[in-house]
Amino acid sequence: MGSAYAEYQDHVKGTLTPGKLADVVILDRDIFTIPPTEIDQVRVVCTIMDGRVVFDAEHDSAR
Repeated sequence: MGSAYAEYQDHVKGTLTPGKLADVVILDRDIFTIPPTEIDQVRVVCTIMDGRVVFDAEHDSAR
């Protein structure tokens, strides 16, 4: 939350809280538990921007 607080925007961003802006990427694997040589094989499952799903791999389309 540090950068949101620093720009006086912590009331609308900085945490994953209902009503706040959010940009989130969901990956098919935890990149912190796999060997670094496998990171390039990780795939995006879902992308959420401003609380809206903009990509869903299950439906293989951008919205």
